[in-house]
Amino acid sequence: MTQLIWFIPLLPVIGFVITLFLGSKNGKSGSRFATVVMGICLLLSFYAVYLVFTRGEFSVEKAWYITGSFKITMGLLADGLSAMMLVVVTLVSFLVHLYSMGYMHGDRRYWLFFVELQLFSASMLGLVLAHNYLQMFICWELVGLCSYLLIGFWYEKKSASDAAKKAFLVTRVGDVGMLIGLLLLFAAVGTLTYSDIFSAAEAGSISHNMITAFP
Repeated sequence: MTQLIWFIPLLPVIGFVITLFLGSKNGKSGSRFATVVMGICLLLSFYAVYLVFTRGEFSVEKAWYITGSFKITMGLLADGLSAMMLVVVTLVSFLVHLYSMGYMHGDRRYWLFFVELQLFSASMLGLVLAHNYLQMFICWELVGLCSYLLIGFWYEKKSASDAAKKAFLVTRVGDVGMLIGLLLLFAAVGTLTYSDIFSAAEAGSISHNMITAFP
């Protein structure tokens, strides 16, 4: 049953694709579909909370071996914190979708707003459920992209266009520092998986490995 957690970030991705094609032809149908998707994600999030608090934290993952022993592992991790954040993100996203159906009604790019909302929701859910720092960084970059698109949605207005540019530039500066930190962690531990890094931190080996890697 824990495999159902894959559907929480996956459903908005599917919703993004379907709304992209369906919404351009019938914006009202696209918005309704996107809202229903987030409603289902909200229900699945409550189920994830139930699983975490009755069975303990769990993870699902898939590893791809690139060459020899080098592999890339992608997965989802559900613990107490991420499970509660799932409910927060899906609830807020569902309410935003619901409110936007009326607020954005009549806008000529009504359907496109819901396309961007679906991608933003998928990115946020991927960020919350990330199994490792690489996934977290990728989803964080997608969140930044969606923020830029949503803030500047009415790009014809100079205020909206300027705000989107400022948000984009500020987050990119922060991302550089984050990327440097991830590279240092990988050099010290040899992995970006949360569990391995937390274990290394408890053992006190991260600082020693960094000194060794960067004399």
